[in-house]
Amino acid sequence: MISVITVSLNSIDFIEDCLKSVISQDLKDFEYIVIDGGSVDGTAETIKNYENHITYWHSKPDRGLSHAFNLGVQNSKGTWLLFLNSDDTFADITTLSRMAKHLEMNKNADVVLGQVMVVSRDKEKKPIGGPYGSKFNWNEFKYKVTIPHQAAFINRNYFNKFGMFSEKYKVVMDYEHFLRGGKGLHVVFKPVMITHMKDGGITKKNILESHKAICRAQIESGALNKFTGKINYLYLNTRFVISGTILGKIWRKTQANKLQKIYPKKQNKYYDSNNY
Repeated sequence: MISVITVSLNSIDFIEDCLKSVISQDLKDFEYIVIDGGSVDGTAETIKNYENHITYWHSKPDRGLSHAFNLGVQNSKGTWLLFLNSDDTFADITTLSRMAKHLEMNKNADVVLGQVMVVSRDKEKKPIGGPYGSKFNWNEFKYKVTIPHQAAFINRNYFNKFGMFSEKYKVVMDYEHFLRGGKGLHVVFKPVMITHMKDGGITKKNILESHKAICRAQIESGALNKFTGKINYLYLNTRFVISGTILGKIWRKTQANKLQKIYPKKQNKYYDSNNY
């Protein structure tokens, strides 16, 4: 069984699309867990409208994103866990059924990884970045995040071996969690589009804090020594500064235009929300 876990807090603008993309999946052998942190904007009421399709959900204050993730794990029963953000959606209604066969064939993997496409936050969303997710390489991963959790099916046995998400981390807690696996982290990559991830999430909004957390996780896990970790922190910040220049903006615009030619608009309509 697959457990899809969504955590939310005041996500009224996008939560319904997220819910519909999950409950419209054509795979029957999965459960859906929704952990809401006590939203006051109508998110909880929207979730309640779909509670007949949700295995477990609650809406009450928690201690932050890591704690909410852990509550999702604790209230789920699946062998494979996928964390789908409240403002993201599955790529289409066959996402889980297409991945199920790969999960069945890789029971000993820690993670079976697919891909994500970054899309705009407009009503008619357009692809603007990606696809992200590729063959895993530890020597690359220890320097930067290469496992997007929105496309990572995590084996429950990994939690049994390495514990839950650390509440010390307010961002990139998933990266820190994967780093605990070290060189032995067993990741199987399959080029299957899993998630349409909306641009501008919590990590991007707090990019410098994210870089600090990445550096901290690399050093505390032993993936990098203190000196190398700090050099990598400076490198990440330098890349961020360059991306904000005119040249960086032109490059991103060019990449987005290429993606929109490769993935025409009709292919982005993964399901008809009016029919559910």
